[in-house]
Amino acid sequence: MEPRKLTILVVDDEPPMRHLVRRALENCGYTVLEAETGAAAIDIARDQPIDVLVTDVVMPGMSGLELVTVLHASGAVRRFLVMSGMSAAEAVAGLPCPATFLSKPVEPEAVAGVVRNLLALEG
Repeated sequence: MEPRKLTILVVDDEPPMRHLVRRALENCGYTVLEAETGAAAIDIARDQPIDVLVTDVVMPGMSGLELVTVLHASGAVRRFLVMSGMSAAEAVAGLPCPATFLSKPVEPEAVAGVVRNLLALEG
């Protein structure tokens, strides 16, 4: 039996950003799932293991910070990458868990590098 490929869930309400991040991570060999909303991301995380959540902070409906809080509390995801055009301090303020911050606009290589580092933290 082959080992499971690591799965990354990318959540952003802007399709071009989601697709950019998806391509960068797929090029690294990860399985990448996409969601346009926090609610859709929660549904996806209920159905399968997610190794890293990559989310925008500012989204309609549920913010990326609310999404991180819900998925962390459920235990569905343990590693988080938060992307935003705001400052790092503003972007991760009040989160109940550690999250890595990446400033938007993002470079595909930067996203891939941060995800690699997050995954290396726990082997």
